Amino acid sequence: MAAYEEYLLGISKLRALQRDSMMQSVQHLERAVELDPGFEAAWGALLGAYSAVVTTVPEQRAAAQQRRSEIMELVLKSAPDSAVATGVRASRASQAKDYATALALRRDLLEVGLPSGLSYGALLLVLGRPSAAAEVFAEGRQKDPLVGLYTVYKMIAHETAGQNVLAEEEYQRALASSIV
Repeated sequence: MAAYEEYLLGISKLRALQRDSMMQSVQHLERAVELDPGFEAAWGALLGAYSAVVTTVPEQRAAAQQRRSEIMELVLKSAPDSAVATGVRASRASQAKDYATALALRRDLLEVGLPSGLSYGALLLVLGRPSAAAEVFAEGRQKDPLVGLYTVYKMIAHETAGQNVLAEEEYQRALASSIV
């Protein structure tokens, strides 16, 4: 029960999208996996939290990248058939520019109902498919309206596709919900 409580605290801090709360998220999620090493969702959230730290807390970037790499290795060794390991393999495929593999793995995660929409949509953006990415972000926002990044990424996808009116609507939605 304590691991689950730490997980929930970690997720809530991560969703705040603020620098200090991201560091607190990491602490709670580290505690969750310490209390229950088999808690797959906590491992996945912990990887996401470290990714967020890498992009938003510059002075912690190197340490966060190192810890994220350690966790990826641990997940691949200890639970190679898990959804989190599939996400790790998808991330590595993207880094290696093996986009066909990365897309297939991310799509597999979405089809079984796992929260991979942000990664899958971002990969579609990188591959020049902004309209498809916007659809993925819209579906993600419907499934989890508290994740504000779906709105921000959907706005970016519309801008990339040249759909400025739709991008402005997403921007206004983000403003109204205090995301930006």
